[in-house]
Amino acid sequence: MAASFANCAVWAHRRTGKKERFTLDDGLSKAVTKVFVQLHKEGLMYRDKRLVNWDPKLHTAISDLEVEQRETMGNMWFFKYPVEGMDGVTITVGTTRPETMLGDTAVAVHPDDERYTDLVGKNCVLPLVGRSITIVADDYADPEKGSGAVKITPAHDFNDFEVGTRHNLERINVLDENAALNENAPEKYRGMDRFEARKSDCGGYGRGGASRKNRREPHGHPLWRSFRCCCRAVAYGPMVRSMLIRSRSQRLRLLKRGK
Repeated sequence: MAASFANCAVWAHRRTGKKERFTLDDGLSKAVTKVFVQLHKEGLMYRDKRLVNWDPKLHTAISDLEVEQRETMGNMWFFKYPVEGMDGVTITVGTTRPETMLGDTAVAVHPDDERYTDLVGKNCVLPLVGRSITIVADDYADPEKGSGAVKITPAHDFNDFEVGTRHNLERINVLDENAALNENAPEKYRGMDRFEARKSDCGGYGRGGASRKNRREPHGHPLWRSFRCCCRAVAYGPMVRSMLIRSRSQRLRLLKRGK
């Protein structure tokens, strides 16, 4: 948001032709407001909700610049999701954050992955929750990675959010501001810290249709830490209504629709 505001201020400055001034002074602030209104009227700017990087210790959203990505060696959990209407048939997904599965709203497979061609469009059952979720075909799924099937949690992963947007999936946030499981999780997990949940049957230590393979990943996986307090940041939301600039491809699609 700040970057968009600053860019519009620069544009406004160039159009006014005045000497250089502080970006947020009264004159440029009015010019930016005018530009925002103009872009909105032309359909080039819109408001929508987006995920944020959330610092669960300081209880604040943090920018991408305030998040450090570190490669780490960790565990991979595998869960078998039963396919509805097909006795004994399951689809296996892997995750490094098993607590987020409680917010899954789909499983994605690659459109060209013949192993799952017959399953696309069907529903499967989310273990531990019992919610019916759909199996979608999306290029995001990598047939060469793991089982080729990916759990989709739009409210807790930036890539999953984009998949969810493409397929109009529900966004279920299962974490509160402390990164503990909230009221959207099954009652037995509510209030449980995310790391405690991994040690419970949510992480495959108990029953519930989950099989756990605890192993070291040779490639590791990224962890995001907040620069502010060094705690692990989480993808959280969607909670923030942001002003966004439409890309050229988005504008072309709108023109084709006559909007």
